[in-house]
Amino acid sequence: MRWLSRAMSYDAWLKKLQGKRALDLKKEECLKCGYCCGMRPCIPTPEELKEIAKFLKMKVNEMVEKYFVCDSYDWMNKFIFPAKETQLDITGTFIDSDRTYDTGYCVFFDKKKKECKIYPVRPQHARETDCWINTNGETTKKALAEWKGVDCKKFGIEFREED
Repeated sequence: MRWLSRAMSYDAWLKKLQGKRALDLKKEECLKCGYCCGMRPCIPTPEELKEIAKFLKMKVNEMVEKYFVCDSYDWMNKFIFPAKETQLDITGTFIDSDRTYDTGYCVFFDKKKKECKIYPVRPQHARETDCWINTNGETTKKALAEWKGVDCKKFGIEFREED
């Protein structure tokens, strides 16, 4: 039941971020409120991971170990995405279900400048996500489709037996 408590805390945290979004203010431009970077970090494709690593001047596996976590969207297919700032203790691993609802911004969100630290190479998922447009999850589905059949272990993700 820990996940339920975390989910409720997560929901309360997200509500604090609302009111400043373009959607709330009936704007059709990014206001750099950070809501999208706090709700759930974007999902890079396997190819985009290479571009991000190049931008950060790191090897892909080194970058994944330092900044990314792995999750599953259907218990079979897994994907890698940036950890939240509160998940730095579990980077490079498969995320436990009770940590899915951790609060905090994406590790690449600069809270002072209110912008993405990897903006020039941000994933397509981030480029196509606008809080004022409801895509019914199509942008996320498209990003997840790129991970179908990909073995996250080749990016250095560590799994426990139960994962």
